[in-house]
Amino acid sequence: MKYFCKIFLWRFVKMTEWIPATEDFIEADVIRWTEPVWSDKKRGRGKNAKYVMLAKQSVVGQIKGKEGDYVLIEVISAEIAPEGENNENKSYQTLRPYAPGSVIRKKPSTLVKNAIERLLWSDESARNSIKKDKGQ
Repeated sequence: MKYFCKIFLWRFVKMTEWIPATEDFIEADVIRWTEPVWSDKKRGRGKNAKYVMLAKQSVVGQIKGKEGDYVLIEVISAEIAPEGENNENKSYQTLRPYAPGSVIRKKPSTLVKNAIERLLWSDESARNSIKKDKGQ
């Protein structure tokens, strides 16, 4: 049953409307963002050695709560798209997206850097009343 609910939720997420979001999201919000995936080792020699962006990862997740300065997000789906013209993997390891169902910690400021979007609630007035009750 839990698996069915996740599939239903993901199909529902693909068909609905997204709006740009700021750091004012609340528990139960569904958000999506795209973040870079960096190499695990520096490329180059000496002082010029730098980490290389290998791909971009698109993530959809649901806010589960806050832990200090961090937001806990349960991953609904994650996909990796290779970066660059030839779309070849520049890493020695295979790139793995976040596992669906896993909980990740992110700072809200980091999410905002990556052009975060929030799924519109069917009743935005209910969301606003929850937000007022929590004092955010």
